Amino acid sequence: MPFSFIPREVKFFPLYTESSAQAVEAGRLLKDLVDNSTDVPEKAGKITEIEQANGSLTHDIIAQIHKTFVTPFDREDMAKLANALHDVIDYIEASAVAMHLYRAECPIGKARDLSDAIVRCCEAVQNAVSSLGNKKEYQKILDNCREIHGLEFEADGIFRAARAELFDNTLDMAYVIKWHEIYQLMEDATDRCEDVSNILEEVVLKNA
Repeated sequence: MPFSFIPREVKFFPLYTESSAQAVEAGRLLKDLVDNSTDVPEKAGKITEIEQANGSLTHDIIAQIHKTFVTPFDREDMAKLANALHDVIDYIEASAVAMHLYRAECPIGKARDLSDAIVRCCEAVQNAVSSLGNKKEYQKILDNCREIHGLEFEADGIFRAARAELFDNTLDMAYVIKWHEIYQLMEDATDRCEDVSNILEEVVLKNA
């Protein structure tokens, strides 16, 4: 199979930046869904559209990795990064779809706190990824990664408090079960942001 010798800096970094921007867009749409629980099916549908577009973008990145002879960093790390970015959006979409399917259209306070943490995590991811093509900004990437780790820790705390609040405030087990799942999916989205952060840290340390 012939290989492409297109300059490596041209091919990949804009694609990763686009993927991280889609994560931010999805996160902000989820926050809007949580903060303003109207038109839930439409808002969830928009997030699904982003998830599908990102799936195609991720496929394109992986295909380019296989076609390129010289890649900007380790092929395995490149594939892991593309898939990890998609996973972030996948869990954001799953959260929105669960809210729609379960008719959980009156979010309680901790959902708003978690959606805010997701947006801030995604924004930090985008800031880190946008610096990936410039080694002079590697320290900025590490600073963003530390921020992501802190936000994920914050989201863990919100999730634990949310679970306790659910069981303290109602005996309606259907309500408890559906909101526990939604909370879990939202917290998982921040975990996936931390996965991206871990990959970025590894890339920086390997290539500094």
